[in-house]
Amino acid sequence: MFANKGTGKTTYFAKRIKADLKNKKVTAVFCNVPIYGALKFDVKEYLGRRDLPRGSKVYIDEGAIELPNTVNLTKQQALYFILSRHAEVDFYIISQSWEDLNIKIRRLYDKVWFLKRHWLISDITVLHRYRKELEVDEETHQFVDGYYKTFPWPIINRKMVYRPNYYRFFDSYDMPSVGPQVPMETWEVELPPTFISKVMYLVDNLYKKMTKKEVITNENDDDLRNVS
Repeated sequence: MFANKGTGKTTYFAKRIKADLKNKKVTAVFCNVPIYGALKFDVKEYLGRRDLPRGSKVYIDEGAIELPNTVNLTKQQALYFILSRHAEVDFYIISQSWEDLNIKIRRLYDKVWFLKRHWLISDITVLHRYRKELEVDEETHQFVDGYYKTFPWPIINRKMVYRPNYYRFFDSYDMPSVGPQVPMETWEVELPPTFISKVMYLVDNLYKKMTKKEVITNENDDDLRNVS
């Protein structure tokens, strides 16, 4: 699953998890982010190191962070995904970027969803479904993955989610701390004078000159009076 920021990725996870918790065929629901009802799943600690109950579903949010393309999967981690059907475990991974997600995981995808906001109602997220097919590139004659809409009819090929119904199941602003807060220090920058400040400066100088002349005139008058 892929979507831009603020599209409703975690909200859609909350919707699916809520439905899975009511499904008797699902034995356990795991998630790497705090969503109501889901069991904690630490990707670094559990993936490839702990067995999952059969019939489990695992939701991994921000896949480009947890499973980046810059880090290779270990053999045991790769087995987690390759043999997931044998273990009767389903993985759902969502990310902001297709290319930043680990390439081995991308190659194992059997369904791809693209999420975006409704063009008219911003509180609605629209999900477009694509199927993966193995095909041959006409230029390189190499096998490549091709993605196509599952159905040609838009109504069947997409889903819609009204996000406010699921906001209460998670904290949309939850973020781990990476260290102390950045100090609130202001840069000292001397700004060039604006037109108004220039006018005020000229008026102030003119006032000072007029005041100075007035003082000199008064002093001369006093001197003349003393002489007389």
